[in-house]
Amino acid sequence: MSNQSDRWDMAIKIAESPTAFSPDIEAVRDIIHRYCYFIDSQKSEKLRTIFSDDVELNYPTYHEHYKGIDEVLAIYKKQASKPYFLETLAHRMSNELVSIVEGGHEAFATAYYFGNVVQTSGELRLFAGLYTFHMRKLNEQWKIVDYKIDRQWDGVAGTANPRGPGHELPFDGKLLKKN
Repeated sequence: MSNQSDRWDMAIKIAESPTAFSPDIEAVRDIIHRYCYFIDSQKSEKLRTIFSDDVELNYPTYHEHYKGIDEVLAIYKKQASKPYFLETLAHRMSNELVSIVEGGHEAFATAYYFGNVVQTSGELRLFAGLYTFHMRKLNEQWKIVDYKIDRQWDGVAGTANPRGPGHELPFDGKLLKKN
């Protein structure tokens, strides 16, 4: 396809078409779940197992585009290392629509996401949007070759104690264990 917008429109159209159950559809869903798990558990190097070497990330909400596995992984590592960013992160994917095309070696999927982040300051942020994935079967393994994250909303929900009872966040935002 000539432009990326056309490709994403096609992905949504394909994902909305009815598709019978298949092991490949479940394998694609498993890749989506692994993606969330690796990000939420801050295991960004594990993303290498589900990304192609030339993976592309499109993040139109922030006018960002990253190309190549090293560039994409650097973004996740950077986000996790910001002093204010993460204490905990959790994605929840739902309404996954998957279509297998191109003789069973290409897939498109969409999934809504809802997530929360407890920043090291104790601030609780909620966010939601839509992921669109394009995957290919490479050496009999499904890999994400490009994907788009459309964040449709986010906001501050208040404060949270990210470590549960017995821990507190002092004013300077450093996590301390109560003695």
